[in-house]
Amino acid sequence: SLPTVGVITQITPTSDCPANKLKQVIAVLDTHPILPSSLFRLSHWIHHYYHCPPGEAWNLFFPKRLRMGKPNEWPKRAGKTKAAPDHRDTLQKSSVLSPLSLNPHQTTAIASITSALGTFQTFLLEGVTGSGKTEVYLQLIETVIQQGKQALILVPEIALTPQTLRRFEARFNCPLAILHSGVSEGARFYHWKMAAEGLAPIVIGTRSAAFVPLKNPGLFVVDEEHDLSFKQQTGVRYAARDVLMMRAHLEKCPIVLGSATPSLESLYNVEQKKYTLIPLPERAGKSKAPPIKLLNPRNEKTVSGLSETLRKKITEHLSQHHQVLLFLNRRGYANLLFCQNCGWKAKCKRCDAHLVYHHKKNHLKCHHCLSTTGLPSACPECLTTPLKPVGVGTEKVESILSEWFPDYPIVRIDRDVIQQAEALQDALTQIHGNGPLIILGTQMISKGHHFKNVTLVGILDIDGAFFSADFRSQERLGQLIMQVGGRAGREEHKGEVLLQTRFPEHPLLSTLLHSGYAAFAKTLLAERATMQLPPYSHHILWQAESKHPQRAIDLLTWIKEKSQHLISNKRLLPPPDLIILGPIPALMEKRVGYYRAQLIAQTQDRKGLHAWVNHLMAELQASTIRNTARWSVNTDPQEVL
Repeated sequence: SLPTVGVITQITPTSDCPANKLKQVIAVLDTHPILPSSLFRLSHWIHHYYHCPPGEAWNLFFPKRLRMGKPNEWPKRAGKTKAAPDHRDTLQKSSVLSPLSLNPHQTTAIASITSALGTFQTFLLEGVTGSGKTEVYLQLIETVIQQGKQALILVPEIALTPQTLRRFEARFNCPLAILHSGVSEGARFYHWKMAAEGLAPIVIGTRSAAFVPLKNPGLFVVDEEHDLSFKQQTGVRYAARDVLMMRAHLEKCPIVLGSATPSLESLYNVEQKKYTLIPLPERAGKSKAPPIKLLNPRNEKTVSGLSETLRKKITEHLSQHHQVLLFLNRRGYANLLFCQNCGWKAKCKRCDAHLVYHHKKNHLKCHHCLSTTGLPSACPECLTTPLKPVGVGTEKVESILSEWFPDYPIVRIDRDVIQQAEALQDALTQIHGNGPLIILGTQMISKGHHFKNVTLVGILDIDGAFFSADFRSQERLGQLIMQVGGRAGREEHKGEVLLQTRFPEHPLLSTLLHSGYAAFAKTLLAERATMQLPPYSHHILWQAESKHPQRAIDLLTWIKEKSQHLISNKRLLPPPDLIILGPIPALMEKRVGYYRAQLIAQTQDRKGLHAWVNHLMAELQASTIRNTARWSVNTDPQEVL
């Protein structure tokens, strides 16, 4: 068998393991520790907090090259390296762009955070869209570099990394390390080395960058801290924001969480005096936050989800040589194909989901397992023709817009047309050309982007979030509306936002639009407190899946019954307020051929909850039932299956 790469965490003269089961060390790959002691402690915390094997926790910190046993040496193309240069002297003379002028709120923010450099403190930078949070980051980082230290910045999406990179390159003449899944393995290892050896004073990346070693850490930043992308949904189910916060504590440096729409957890921690709130209530420069107007599609004619009022507004803004952004979080041409005669619907064979009709490729596609099938010529049940596509996706809206506005470019940004970084870059280049055009997209365009010539934002359909089974859906709805709407009127031109909804009278929507996100979040926090839902309690989600319809439920039932048995026999002392919900099938029970189920444990006692999980995991590992289904433990889950 091939040799296995291991990590030495301790050396002892004896072992409790039988001698015949010990493995012989073939070779020691490194002469000195690759990671600092702070990351050793962080790995230990991840192992215990996220209930993952220690080896999986360690793997998070190493690039693939090192996990495969290759030496920790610079790639040949890098040549011989020198000691980390001092970039402090190059900051002023080499900047392409000078720092922007600050308003009083930005000045206060920078002063407050600067005073905490060298100590651990968590700051929540709550700034409305366009308030200049990035400029605050840039000026803080300049101070950090002048002190000879490094800054690590996390962004939620790969799509935002090139934009962030350009702004940093324009301000600092120093190496930048870029870490995300879109970077090749060779380049990623090179950037990892740059960060680890202090050659890159600025490190930018997505959630996996939270684990990169830094020689001289000075500041951590999590931009769009509320974003779901920071939560890993497979393998070790860590939350990058929380991991980086623990790391900041261990490395004794401040961390800044930035967002126009902070998560309820972060706002709760402000209330508990764990975070320091720094507000940026005004847009930078002369721009003003755009007003949001509600359009009820029931009251006027609509074509493919576009109301007549919205059509007129698009015409008006384009004629003024401005840009329009339309948001629809649904891809494809139609989200359902069905027979009007017998009611047959095109469904995925591997998932409990309808197949989405894609007109240009003339096929049906499952957006969960990505399987495709040809378009049937007739109904498979009753042979009726033709079949009717129902619903509206970005592809269909694009076709209608092309008919209505043939003289204007339409830039569509979704996962169907943007599959590589080059395609996204081409689309953004066209948008930043400032000519009048229509931007149409999904959540890829909802955050972080600065489109200076967009003056109208249209939000086409958000009503499904009002009826979701996920208790977090309304929080995410409010964040989405404010983030998408914030793309309008970011510079000298006045902006406006049109929100199409069939429920304009919904009280939460009214609170959001008339009283702002802070009041909206306060209302949701009050509801969470009444129901004792997070952040007023803690959740751990047991997940199981199997190709057999019953085995996932059976495994989770065993866990629940084992818990009850141990408690009744006083072999397990659970938190007094522990509630176990389930097991139940997942909202989408079958996905990619597996039947899925879940069990949720809830309590206000975080320490007691983890002790309960540890005890039951040990019981499960000792039982043969563990092999009947794939299972996992998800600490602080952000969404149900």
